[in-house]
Amino acid sequence: MADVGINNIDIVAGGETAGIPYSAFIADRLDKPMVYIRKKPKGHGAMSQIEGDFQGIKKPNVVLVEDLQNYGTSQQVFIDALRQVPATIDHSFVIFNYDIHPSQRKALKDQKITLHYLTTWWDVLDVARENKYFDTKTLAVVESFLNAPAKWQEENT
Repeated sequence: MADVGINNIDIVAGGETAGIPYSAFIADRLDKPMVYIRKKPKGHGAMSQIEGDFQGIKKPNVVLVEDLQNYGTSQQVFIDALRQVPATIDHSFVIFNYDIHPSQRKALKDQKITLHYLTTWWDVLDVARENKYFDTKTLAVVESFLNAPAKWQEENT
């Protein structure tokens, strides 16, 4: 798996729907072509699941862009569609990574995807703590949730 970087990206792909504006912005800034992927093929016309031009590249290196990552499973349909092109898809970029579910790490490993992101709940908690946005008790409750969301939900619902 190659490192992600401008020279290792042929095409930027946006996942339907929220990934489309972010991928358009990134593609524009990198001066790279952009495609977008539907969750399933449209039910008419060419039945396309992927819209856009692969520029005649036989097996392009594609980075998948979405708004957020929670469990790590929703992107599988996009990855599968890209790999059927065939395209090489080793990297995904999201604006916000929840980074609180162990299953997310397993899903990414199973998909052979390296996740890149701008921020996580842990970053938000650090900023809230540093700037004293909430009292200590509230911050402790949030941290308790982040450390074990399922356990926290059982104990607090």
